[in-house]
Amino acid sequence: MKLLAYSKTTEIDISEQISNPLNRKKSINMLLCEDSLKKLLESTTLPVGLPLKLFLCSGEGELAQTYKFYYDLAVNQRARPILFQNSLHNSTLGSCSIAFPNIEMGATISSSLHSIESALDIALNEIEPALILIVGVDAYPSELKEIKEASHSGKINLESACSSAIFINDKSHACSKASPFGAIKDIHFDFSVKEGFENLGPYFPANGLDSLFEKLSLLKKEEKIDIFKPNGTSISYDITYD
Repeated sequence: MKLLAYSKTTEIDISEQISNPLNRKKSINMLLCEDSLKKLLESTTLPVGLPLKLFLCSGEGELAQTYKFYYDLAVNQRARPILFQNSLHNSTLGSCSIAFPNIEMGATISSSLHSIESALDIALNEIEPALILIVGVDAYPSELKEIKEASHSGKINLESACSSAIFINDKSHACSKASPFGAIKDIHFDFSVKEGFENLGPYFPANGLDSLFEKLSLLKKEEKIDIFKPNGTSISYDITYD
C-alpha cells in the first residue's frame, strides 16, 4: 500500500471557519476534517475507476462536544440537541460523507494512541483495489487540555488538529508506480513499554500519520520504520521498494 498525498490542518488554520455563523452547527472535529480532506484531495489527481474509502480516526473521540453537552446540562440545566447529536461516535464521519459525496464507504475508529495504526492495519487487509483515505483528528476544549496533558505524564503538548493521507493498495496502478514513497507491506504492534518517544512538538493521539509521513519522506529506502508512542509502546512498519 503506497502513500500518494498527505495534509494537515490545525485549529489556527480554521479560526475563521470556527467564527463563521454558517458553521455554528459543526464541531471543531468536523471543521478540521473537512479542511484537511479538502486540501488533500485538491493536492492530487485521483485515478478514475477505484472506489474511495474513508477511515476516520480519533484518539479522544468527540471529546469537545461531549464536554460541552455535559457542561451545559450541569450548569444551565439545558440539554442541547445539537451538542448531543455532535457528540455521537459517527457524527464527524457523517459530516464528511455529506461534504465529500464521492466517498463510497466510511468507518470510524477510536483506539487511543493507536487509532491511525489500527486503520492502517485494516486497510492493509483490504482485498479490493481502492483509494483509501485515512484521517486522524482530535480537538481539545481549553478547560480539558491541561488535564489531558497531565494524563500523559506531561510528556506531550496537546494540540487540536487533523492529519489526513490518501493511499492506494493496487501496486500495478500507474499512480502507485509514480509515488516516490516506499510501499507499506505490514504493520506490527509492540505493547511492551520502552523508552524511545521524543517530544518534538505539538501532539494529538490520532496523529500517527505525521510521524509516518516524516519517515517515508526521508526516502532512505529503509526496510523497517519504528515509531514510538508517548506511553512507551511502539509501531513497526515493513517497507518494500519497487
